[in-house]
Amino acid sequence: GTMDTSRWDAFVARVSNDGTLTKEHFDFIQAVWDLNEELKPMVQKAHYDIEGYYFKEVEATPFTNRFGTYRGGYVPAKTDPFIVRDAQRQLKMSELESDFRAAMPSTGAGFTKSRVKYNKALSLDIRLMAKHIDDVIRYSHVQPAVKDVLRILNKSSFADKLTQMDSMAIDEMLTPWLNRAARQITSESGRWKPIDTFWRTVRSRTGISVMIGNITNALQQVTGLFMSSLKVKPATLGNALYAYFSNPRQSAQEIAALSPFMSNKMENQIFDLQDQMNQLILNPNKFQKIQKWSSHHGYFLQSAFQNMVDIVTWTGAYNQHLAESGVGVSDADAQREAVNRADAAVRLTQGTMNPEGLAAFEVGTPFYKTFIQFTGYFNMLANLNTDEYVKKFR
Repeated sequence: GTMDTSRWDAFVARVSNDGTLTKEHFDFIQAVWDLNEELKPMVQKAHYDIEGYYFKEVEATPFTNRFGTYRGGYVPAKTDPFIVRDAQRQLKMSELESDFRAAMPSTGAGFTKSRVKYNKALSLDIRLMAKHIDDVIRYSHVQPAVKDVLRILNKSSFADKLTQMDSMAIDEMLTPWLNRAARQITSESGRWKPIDTFWRTVRSRTGISVMIGNITNALQQVTGLFMSSLKVKPATLGNALYAYFSNPRQSAQEIAALSPFMSNKMENQIFDLQDQMNQLILNPNKFQKIQKWSSHHGYFLQSAFQNMVDIVTWTGAYNQHLAESGVGVSDADAQREAVNRADAAVRLTQGTMNPEGLAAFEVGTPFYKTFIQFTGYFNMLANLNTDEYVKKFR
């Protein structure tokens, strides 16, 4: 009620009247506001559990125009880093905080802070909404777990005993791992962003050129079942393989419904959301569409065979635990434990590209990561085999 918005209102009215803005645009904006409203209870609960109070909300302001009446809503206020010097400095600080060697693990919670009397140019890049949605979901689901783990690591009785066994375990292993999980980062910033972009592109296109249509490599994914047999009995794996070939689509759908981990592994939806926003805003040309298609489908053969191995491994581990526990799927606790064990079997025997599943040596600048491409799978095999050999010797 104190800010003069007459010039902005006149601009919106003009572009609405001349047909630049249509009802479709206003409906889309309302849908974005509604999505933020839908996420609000989840993030408020997490904030209360962590901080002990609910953060102050920005109330929706309804408005009416020639297309109808709209409820209004909230979007995060992001200053434009290309115009505002403070935003540039904050971006640098954010990059520094994301360095896993210098940060206390946190998903970030800028969207929970109250707005203050700080009036600077705001970014109008709607693609930032995808990042905001990602930030809200990570804060709601990951930050409470991060805080629980930090309570344990900060407990002197635990930390002292662990330090006696391995003096670097907390600082060099657990804290960096926890920070990667919280921020979902797999790469560090180099000294110059254009160089980072260059090497990131080299790495991506090299991987696609090597793997696209590579039937030999795709068939090698099937050998992952031998690794699975270290965690799941071969007979149980055989039954799971038969069930998969009986109805592959149904098997995948049932597992995705039970396991968020497997659903995310088989199809990462946040990238689809970002792509849709890019389609709406950037209107890519044919060459750019071909590039995007290649980046999504360059590993199509590998993904198809690996999904089959993952599903068979998961199903076998899930059924094996239920059989050994002597209870059926009607027992909620037993089913939840079976899902956790099945997720673990896939992660330990097939690997994962999730930030929390990477080894410390796999995190670095794009230049460094170019020279360790494809090493993650072999590192996972080394860890798995080492553990199994140690068990045998013991």
